[in-house]
Amino acid sequence: MLVTYFMLEDIYASLYLVKCDITLSRAEHQLGEKQSKARKFCSGICLFLVLICVIWAPMLVYIYFPFFLLLTH
Repeated sequence: MLVTYFMLEDIYASLYLVKCDITLSRAEHQLGEKQSKARKFCSGICLFLVLICVIWAPMLVYIYFPFFLLLTH
């Protein structure tokens, strides 16, 4: 019984956080309102750059790390 109560409390807390997040994210514009092209472009470019860094940074480190290791000897 107590475990069920804690599970319901956790679900309620999660739903409350989602509700707050939605309320805050909608503060700048109403639902269905068009966003400017500049905002869409900037958001897209930032997301693309983050994805490129997340994907390419580890690969570049693994590729060039032995080269940097040889320079120090």
